[in-house]
Amino acid sequence: GGDTNFPREVPSSWQWRCHALYCESARDWFGAAAGWLRCRDVERAAIVVLGCLHGTIMAEHSVAPFQRGSAELVLLDALSASGRWLSFVLDELDAASGNMDDTVAKVCRFARQRVWDQKKCEPAEVAWLHRQCAALRQHVLGLPW
Repeated sequence: GGDTNFPREVPSSWQWRCHALYCESARDWFGAAAGWLRCRDVERAAIVVLGCLHGTIMAEHSVAPFQRGSAELVLLDALSASGRWLSFVLDELDAASGNMDDTVAKVCRFARQRVWDQKKCEPAEVAWLHRQCAALRQHVLGLPW
């Protein structure tokens, strides 16, 4: 007979963790975020969403009123499918923020409350959020860009 100390079936949370890691290595950030959420690693999901997807999706939806000089406010246009997905995921992550590092939870909460819920923010807030998301991406995921 074989060794009976090994589980006969791999737990689904392990399968999702493997899927998430595979997606990260392939730079499939949507798949990675979904995998981390499925295995209930909300902090890693938040880091992937904020560090790799938030800036691109926010830029896709940002509009500034045409005027001379600097913009006083950044507005969000009607949400596309990716914007609706991000808004939904940020709501889920915010609800589970008690299971995250305080810094990650703070950035997640700020993105949801000040940007996606209000659909507008000041340019300085956008800059702060982008710096925080870049820091998560660089220091936690180890991605230099």
